[in-house]
Amino acid sequence: MAGHVLSTAPGVQASTGVRGLRALGPNTRTKTAVGNVATVADTVLFSGATGVWVYGSSRVRAMGVPAVVEGATGLTVSTAGSTLGPLQVVQPDPRAKGT
Repeated sequence: MAGHVLSTAPGVQASTGVRGLRALGPNTRTKTAVGNVATVADTVLFSGATGVWVYGSSRVRAMGVPAVVEGATGLTVSTAGSTLGPLQVVQPDPRAKGT
């Protein structure tokens, strides 16, 4: 799965149409011009929900963890614990691309 790399929380959209507020993750070293490279270990915070990544890039890694690129698979989970739907990368970093 090739595509541009995600590096900011507002670049993620929940299934409810809300953009990400903040991303929490272990990557503090691998960066792009916009921010840290998102990995599948990251948790994306939304208003009233959280997002978790299930599948990322098979070839691009940041600190040994698969990076989140266009087409990555994730789930939106409500604060009550129910699954709301898929996450979608809507605004990746235009200058960072994985192959």
